[in-house]
Amino acid sequence: MTTQLTRRQLLDSIINIPKYYVIRFTGLGYESVMGTITKEQHDFWKRKGPRKLGEYLAELRDMNELNYVPYESQLKSSDWYDYDSIAHAAGAELNYKNYLTIEEIDGLDNHTVLTEKLSIKKLAKHGITVFCTGIFNRNMSTLKDKHYFHGQSHELGTWTNEDKIVTNALGLQLDKLKILYADVEGKQIIHGVRYIKQPYHMETNKVTGKSLKLGVKRGWYDILANLGS
Repeated sequence: MTTQLTRRQLLDSIINIPKYYVIRFTGLGYESVMGTITKEQHDFWKRKGPRKLGEYLAELRDMNELNYVPYESQLKSSDWYDYDSIAHAAGAELNYKNYLTIEEIDGLDNHTVLTEKLSIKKLAKHGITVFCTGIFNRNMSTLKDKHYFHGQSHELGTWTNEDKIVTNALGLQLDKLKILYADVEGKQIIHGVRYIKQPYHMETNKVTGKSLKLGVKRGWYDILANLGS
């Protein structure tokens, strides 16, 4: 009895030795935001165009103080990524040209567990699933007859989980790993993963901006209902 108990305790202690994992997405990605604005703000900056909007944000404080922009059309933050009351996602794009790498962290050493293209079919062969957490675009019912700001930075780099995934000695089970992405204005942006029931947020790591798009848009509206107006 004592021997059996000792063996069980030994087995349990071995199984409970923790292992640590990092999830890495590499390639092209985006930081994309959508935030509601007023009709006055939309109409003014729609006329001015994206280039003028970008110039304005760079000098927003001075231009507002000097009233270079009508008060009702002024924006409040010079940082484009602050306009995110509707959506904000940052990460690699779910695209077969990008890569997923899973590494086990063992002291100072990293051991690659898996490297695979970010293709839903290829990921499925390893038991990894992909889940869309939301679709955000002008066709959302909540944006009917409303207006919004859209900013999108196209980026090249690497995104990793902020907190390491911790397992027991049996290691990471790929069929319990789920990749989470949000579809923002047609771009499928990976913003996290879920292992079993625990979500893990992705953070940027060695990212270089390639281009920046800024603009204002009108949400969905009922065309037929407005034909007579």
